[in-house]
Amino acid sequence: MSDLIYQNYNNRCQGWSKPSSLVGPRIDYLSGYSSPAGSTTVVSINGINFFSYSTVLFGVYNPTVYFINSNQLQFYVPSTLNPGIYPIQVFNGSIPSNSVNYTIDTVLTSISFENIPAG
Repeated sequence: MSDLIYQNYNNRCQGWSKPSSLVGPRIDYLSGYSSPAGSTTVVSINGINFFSYSTVLFGVYNPTVYFINSNQLQFYVPSTLNPGIYPIQVFNGSIPSNSVNYTIDTVLTSISFENIPAG
């Protein structure tokens, strides 16, 4: 009965009930939705029902999470990740949030104008 709460009304037991406060976290928006590959970017996750013990799943990675308040978490995007789309989810224990995509873009390192005819 670990998920149940005892309801005490004037010292008379009214029974046990499941708490309705087990609402999962929800991501409303991110501070940014992309960053270039090789960079270390701080992402703020804004939403509701975040706790100091909330964790973040970034693709298959579990970055260190910084609890700001019940409406905001932050984490650093690892600089070693390959370009691609990574889903982000927040977990309160085993209760997941919705998923929001984050893109790591390919870095353009140089542009060559050698074989472009003059016009």
